[in-house]
Amino acid sequence: MPASLFCHDARFTRLLHYNIQCLGSGVLDILYVATGRLDVVYAGVANEGWKPWDYCAALVIAVEAGCSIESLIGNEGKELDIYDKSIICAGNQQLLQDCRRVIVQGLHKEY
Repeated sequence: MPASLFCHDARFTRLLHYNIQCLGSGVLDILYVATGRLDVVYAGVANEGWKPWDYCAALVIAVEAGCSIESLIGNEGKELDIYDKSIICAGNQQLLQDCRRVIVQGLHKEY
């Protein structure tokens, strides 16, 4: 897999300078972060938010692997509510915060 950052929205291609990969499964996406194949996954910025059954099982594994998981938009810094409309999962807290900042800034720019 050529990209180490996973993005669901092609608008961020220029912003992040990574290839866009859509694996089609929230569980698989999060498990790739937990195993180190990907650094970050997120969803919920372009009305493509996952449902709880798309990722709940993977959350347990990712947390046990030491990943940081939070809501991407709103409730920043708080534990993820499984019914939130957005999610971001990263290998560590610093990476999560850095990527969130870039993504949120990108939402406010016109392309």
